[in-house]
Amino acid sequence: MSSLRKGLKIGGRDPRILGTMWDKLEVFTINFAAFDKQKILRFAKFYPQEFNDRDLMKLEDQLGLYIVDMQSSTEFSSLNGITDLAEKLVNTGRSRIYNYVYLLVTLALVLPVATA
Repeated sequence: MSSLRKGLKIGGRDPRILGTMWDKLEVFTINFAAFDKQKILRFAKFYPQEFNDRDLMKLEDQLGLYIVDMQSSTEFSSLNGITDLAEKLVNTGRSRIYNYVYLLVTLALVLPVATA
């Protein structure tokens, strides 16, 4: 099994690197003040099938609006992690407004399973 893990690549990258990026996403969902748009965009680049260059530009635009929305919304002030974020995005309809952000969140949720 460990030899299988050593050979596993996601988006052509070692899953341990993705795991580190996922941890950063987890922190970002809990503390919007620590939001770093460039780190989130680097994470999205691990998924070239889902985010081509045009999609990355759209994601960057959405992230700017998204963080302002999250910082001003009391609904998102008590999240306990990325799972809570995904649920809240769906429940508030923001998963449709921030569709690229939501896609990235769902990819981050699947990451621990894919690398287990």
